[in-house]
Amino acid sequence: MINYVRRYWIKIIALDIYGTILATEDPENLLKPRKGLEKFFDKCKAKGIKVVASSDADTTNIKIDLKESGANVAKFDRFYELKQAPKDFSVIIKDYGINPKELLVVGDSDKDIEGAINCKAGHFRVPEYKNLEDNFDLSGIEL
Repeated sequence: MINYVRRYWIKIIALDIYGTILATEDPENLLKPRKGLEKFFDKCKAKGIKVVASSDADTTNIKIDLKESGANVAKFDRFYELKQAPKDFSVIIKDYGINPKELLVVGDSDKDIEGAINCKAGHFRVPEYKNLEDNFDLSGIEL
């Protein structure tokens, strides 16, 4: 039997917004945030993991859309507007003074995943949230 200790624990999760927790085909914000979002935040809090929003959209609009959809904006520690493609997560790493391996990027697009790979952060790709038929549950992500 092999026992090992993980050298790095996740300290920060960079969570993409559109397509990851808010549906991309919902301009009127009629759909609720993706299934399991509140449980996901609860799991993070229980493990001492901070969650930040990392989107290429305007931060003010993100907060409005999150509120209109029923998401609790206060659960996010910070909001980052990452316009470049792929996204540059080094600003988050720098702001929190963490090792890149202590950051987990959760997103639905190549911009998210390639950005995570480029800065040597962990990554988890979710299917794009497009409509009501989406069955992916964020609370199922193992932390």
